[in-house]
Amino acid sequence: MAGAFQWGHLDQGSIVADMATAVAVYANPRDEIVIRRQGGFGTEDEVVVVPLRVAEGLMRRMENLIRELRAETALS
Repeated sequence: MAGAFQWGHLDQGSIVADMATAVAVYANPRDEIVIRRQGGFGTEDEVVVVPLRVAEGLMRRMENLIRELRAETALS
């Protein structure tokens, strides 16, 4: 084989299936919202902890982004 395989050197047309990772959303014992993305191949999970006092603002921003992205997609 001619050297180690490196995913980063492939053009996007070479990748025929994306890997799906699990994402969980739950409340921790401190009443915070936890967003956890499953790590892969020996890597640690990625975790974001959202305090309840900012959760509604985060959700509003995400909802606005979803609407904006859908509108952009509809135009193209």
